[in-house]
Amino acid sequence: DTLTDLTFEYFPWNGGLVHPGILKSAMWFLENLASDLILFAQEYQLENIYVTGHSLGSATAGMTAILLEEELKRRSWPTIA
Repeated sequence: DTLTDLTFEYFPWNGGLVHPGILKSAMWFLENLASDLILFAQEYQLENIYVTGHSLGSATAGMTAILLEEELKRRSWPTIA
């Protein structure tokens, strides 16, 4: 986390600027865990998926929520809260 915090390189993404470490963490979640999470939500007929975090994790959670919402829209799933 410290190395991620100390990297001050930002680049344009989705109409704003993003820290590459945060985006990398969020992409890892999307690529490795999102499908299982979506299947779980479908199986239990969940209406919402909440993504949370603290400190650096909150930034990653926010980015993950954006990516997860985009993935859910591609799958014709209702948007997340």
